This record gives sequence, structure tokens and C-alpha cells, in this order.
Amino acid sequence: MLPHCIQNDLPTWALNGGMAMLLGFTGYLLFGATGLLILVIGGACLIYVGPRVTPQWVSRMHKAKPVKVEKDIQFSVLLKN
Repeated sequence: MLPHCIQNDLPTWALNGGMAMLLGFTGYLLFGATGLLILVIGGACLIYVGPRVTPQWVSRMHKAKPVKVEKDIQFSVLLKN
């Protein structure tokens, strides 16, 4: 049996590789060999950067504001259940 860390990493790498292949194929269909290269490199960069993006950063980017539970009836009902 494989170690636990490899059991977690193997599907992750397979999924990332599949996404890179799909991006590359799409780039090739739309823009030829140059598109293939650009989208595979861009996809690899996004896969590398993705886990480092925090939810707080995304919230700041979208100028999100905290929800006041008292003012949102539907939200407060969900929290009570």
C-alpha cells in the first residue's frame, strides 16, 4: 500500500495534468502551436499560485462586506437550523 502522502498527491497531480492537457488542447485548437504553449504555461502558473490565494484576499478583491445576521432573515434562519 502506498504512503498516505502519495495517495493524496497522486490524484491531485492527475487532475492538474488533465486540466493542463485540456487547456493545451483548447489553445492548440484556437491558436495553433503558440496557443498550446501559452495556455499550458499559463495553466501551470495558475496551478502553482492557486493554493496560495487566501479567502481574505479574494474577499478584499471583490470588496466584500460582512453580512449582518440580524438584517438578513434568510441567512439567520439557515444559521439557526
